[in-house]
Amino acid sequence: MSVRPPAPRSCQDCGTPLEPEPARSGRPAARCAHCRTRTPAQRQKEEEDRQTRAFCEDVLHAATDTVARHAAALLHQAYGTTAPTGDLLTTVACLQRALTVVEAATVARARALHETHATVAAHLSVSADHVRKKYDKKHLDRVLAPYMDPWNPTPVFAATDSEGPPGQEPSLPRAQECSERRAADRLRAALSHTMRRSAASQRAVAEAIRRHPSYVSRLLSGEKPLHWPHVRDFARVLGIAERLLLPLYNVAAGIEPPPETDPVAYLRDYLAGLLLSCGHTPHTLGDALASTVHPTAVREALHGPGVPDWAVHKQLAAALFSLPSDMRPLWQAAHHHAVAQARTSTPSPLRAEHFG
Repeated sequence: MSVRPPAPRSCQDCGTPLEPEPARSGRPAARCAHCRTRTPAQRQKEEEDRQTRAFCEDVLHAATDTVARHAAALLHQAYGTTAPTGDLLTTVACLQRALTVVEAATVARARALHETHATVAAHLSVSADHVRKKYDKKHLDRVLAPYMDPWNPTPVFAATDSEGPPGQEPSLPRAQECSERRAADRLRAALSHTMRRSAASQRAVAEAIRRHPSYVSRLLSGEKPLHWPHVRDFARVLGIAERLLLPLYNVAAGIEPPPETDPVAYLRDYLAGLLLSCGHTPHTLGDALASTVHPTAVREALHGPGVPDWAVHKQLAAALFSLPSDMRPLWQAAHHHAVAQARTSTPSPLRAEHFG
């Protein structure tokens, strides 16, 4: 009878494959020789390094998203009709700040990987002593402070906020771990697209809402939290109906619409806000979806009279860079409301004399 070879095993701490052990009584070793000889202090240090690496990678993802947004804004401002000097310098400054975060997160990650100062210095074309002095713990903590405590995070939206209307006005979060598809990012994109189409400079908008141009840039980039009063000021200056931005804001902030809200109209306002965020018109959206969704269904979703099924709205969410999970609750409320309205408004087939 053939003897089945033992299944391969790995160290439960570091994952290193374990060598097959000779047959013997007792439980086989669960850790490799290195892990068995580590002290508790060494294990704690390795766990801290692992958490630091994970944190730095999260920061890199968030900061590179910010870099991409500022770089795209700079390209838009520098080509075609050149933007005013103030707008260009503001965008450059925001881009430099985001790159500083990327650089700091990369150096902190290198230290958690136990790479030497000389190795890091070679890639930055500076001396090892320069890296040691510039990227000390105090500097890294200061630069990465807005992204700290990723393992015990605070709620994404604060429970209350003093800048909003009474009762329910959390602020939108900073642009961390953003995927460009969240409602908060779609809201900022809607404001940015509308501002560019209006040919209004950041300085002109800042003066109209009584803010500094750099503050406006940080609001639109996600570096500063966006409150509803800010959104309302942008809407007033740029000539946007507040009702088109309110659903995006509420979805981002986790606010339920008031009970008296018409769910069907609310869903269509949400779609209209997404159209603003993408720079689409109903016509261009219909052309973009022509191969997957019939133009009649697109028009009905945007203007009524009915509410198309979820398959149509899921395609709309993808085309408008929205998360289906954000749109589905709105569609469900609108769909149920439309079905209930259809039932109550359907005339009875019985004549009046049947009721006496």
